[in-house]
Amino acid sequence: MNAALDRLKSRFAVEQFELVGYSGGAAIALILAGSRNDVTQVQTIAGNLDPVKWAKLMQLAPFSKPVTPLEFRDKLRALPQRHFIGLNDKVVPPQMIQAYITQLQGNCLEVVETLATHDQGYDESWGARSDLPLACKTDPLR
Repeated sequence: MNAALDRLKSRFAVEQFELVGYSGGAAIALILAGSRNDVTQVQTIAGNLDPVKWAKLMQLAPFSKPVTPLEFRDKLRALPQRHFIGLNDKVVPPQMIQAYITQLQGNCLEVVETLATHDQGYDESWGARSDLPLACKTDPLR
């Protein structure tokens, strides 16, 4: 995925990215953001932000060698993030966002709750919020 972003950057003369991820793609977007210096913001929809905790919650076999966004928490803590969660999502239940927020302790994080399921009902909230700037706390030590 990093190579794909590098090719896009080169081909289209792009300097920075905003990444958007849906479901498991949310974790991928955050992992990419945590491993690069050219991502300015991440937005997720029905995002599985903590795949290890999600597997436990769903009583699934654990991943053999998981890479999770929280491995990049130091970098992601300062990255602007907006997460759209569905209050009726049975695939990635709403309580998953709380686990991520608690562990991340981000200073630029917004959660948008909507009465969506995993794959339906985000149109209105996405349309109303996705283009708005995120208000971030500033850290005088950075």
